[in-house]
Amino acid sequence: SSGINAEYGAECAIRASRERKEGKSTAYSKTVKCIVGSGTFRKAILNTEFQQKPPRPGSGLLHEGPSPSLPYAVLCLHNALELLSTSSDSVKCLPVAPVKKVVALRASVLCNLAYVWLELGDPLQALPPAQRLFELEGAPLNMRLLGCIYAAEANILLDNTMEATACLHPDLIDKIKETSASDKDSDGASIREITGTIVLNSVALHCIKRDLNKAKRVLVQHLSTLKEGEAPSLQANMLLVYIELRQGNTKNALRILKQQQEN
Repeated sequence: SSGINAEYGAECAIRASRERKEGKSTAYSKTVKCIVGSGTFRKAILNTEFQQKPPRPGSGLLHEGPSPSLPYAVLCLHNALELLSTSSDSVKCLPVAPVKKVVALRASVLCNLAYVWLELGDPLQALPPAQRLFELEGAPLNMRLLGCIYAAEANILLDNTMEATACLHPDLIDKIKETSASDKDSDGASIREITGTIVLNSVALHCIKRDLNKAKRVLVQHLSTLKEGEAPSLQANMLLVYIELRQGNTKNALRILKQQQEN
């Protein structure tokens, strides 16, 4: 029951932090000092003092008092993972019935942990839970796909574009779909939205690597899968505009922008 309480505490802290957020986030990071540059020149400047004496995960938050904050959420989530490490079949949750979906609970903790570290501006800490999440066979599909997105984002922030591309590769996504738990309560629209985000992030990565032809090919293929009457997302249109401009197709870019304004 303590593991579930820790997860609930973390989710409360995350929700409170989201409600307080007004555009700029106050980054709390032990490994990343700051992020500089943009696009292909974006770099993570590491805290060299921290690298000389790296603490154990979460140890820098041991004295974080209970509060609706992201640092406290990290502490709760690490506690939850520790408590779940000894559970295999079910988790006691008195006074109600035991929680039998331990894998799903572990996936939820990993998903929240990766998200929180990214929000705190620490991709180095976000990467391990994100990787563990998408490698967790039997976990819900939507969470494992989010793990791919979070792992790719962390790798991009760490300037590991090749590793980021691997996290979004179609072969990996297909393998995850084959080894994930079938959940009757899962939202098909949500899965479709997450899958679409993975495709668009993959297109953006191809643009970063200056492989515009492949980026356009993947994007056009994705747009062809939209349902009749379904408008492309703003991200998809902006990626297509960027590709057209980089390839010198100014008229096509203006046409897409005009269609976007009309919609």
